[in-house]
Amino acid sequence: DLKLIRCYIFDFTERKLIEARLKDSEAKYRAVIEQVSEGIILFTADDFVIREANVSATKILNYSLGELIYQNIEFFLASNNQEFEQNLKLLKVNNESFRQELKLKVKNKNNLDCEISISLINYQSQLVFCLVFRDISERKKLEKKLKYQAYHDVLTGLYKRNFFLSCFAKTLAMAKRKPMIMAVMFFDVDYFKQINDNYGHDIGDLLLKQFAN
Repeated sequence: DLKLIRCYIFDFTERKLIEARLKDSEAKYRAVIEQVSEGIILFTADDFVIREANVSATKILNYSLGELIYQNIEFFLASNNQEFEQNLKLLKVNNESFRQELKLKVKNKNNLDCEISISLINYQSQLVFCLVFRDISERKKLEKKLKYQAYHDVLTGLYKRNFFLSCFAKTLAMAKRKPMIMAVMFFDVDYFKQINDNYGHDIGDLLLKQFAN
């Protein structure tokens, strides 16, 4: 009896080339995201489970990669943020990325003011949200300081005239709408110019501070 061995030959060259290109593309992608200073987190669009995070994300949030992966993104929100959830729902509908400021939890530290940008992408054949965030706590501190300086006197800490005029206008408008008695008190420091001239501005400043307290 004649026995035959059947042999099939398949050409995988093109598939191997595609796989190599994909691996090369993924390697370049990872090299880029690991170099950026912003934190990057990928989480699923259906149940908000984190799938990937870059090194900057672990440094900013002070969590290890193992602590981030498979955790729900809502765990890292400092408070219930309805605007954030609503924006995610809209993103799934219109596929338009959005920016927002919110506070994120940092391990063993105070909550962090962050500016985030989120877009919807396809990752490993699955729709995921790509969250890019950066620390804006220093900017927030500066904004708070500038706002304070805009309405407060640097020496005494008392409100400036512009703040008084704004409050006075609002109170006056309220008094016109509702029957109410409104009073304004004015305090003056007698002989303040003579104190400055005779004892110097340092003593005058000290007097103003004591008067303000």
